Amino acid sequence: MTAIGNSITTAVADLKIQIQQTNESTTSLDGDLTTLKAKIEKRRIELQRAQKRLKGLAGVRPAWMDEFESLEKDLIKVYDRYVSKFRNLAYYESLVEEIIKVEQNAMMVNASHSAS
Repeated sequence: MTAIGNSITTAVADLKIQIQQTNESTTSLDGDLTTLKAKIEKRRIELQRAQKRLKGLAGVRPAWMDEFESLEKDLIKVYDRYVSKFRNLAYYESLVEEIIKVEQNAMMVNASHSAS
């Protein structure tokens, strides 16, 4: 009987140790849970603040925007003039090339008539 009593006593002692460890783990997890909930709440508040700030900034027009839009309009006008002048230049260059070809042909015809 003593062996059975000793094993029961040992088993009870082991169970008490396991219960104590489980209780310590539970207490530790409860502390971690409380810490995590506090962090989540802090981040939620930060997010709300950031969203309010974003909403406020979305309606604000930067000070430089008027100047930017004015310069953008000027740029469009300058680019249109550039394109027009580039087209004109290309056209005049093609005319010059045609005139040179016509003059060369005329010279060749005159040279062949003079040689004959």
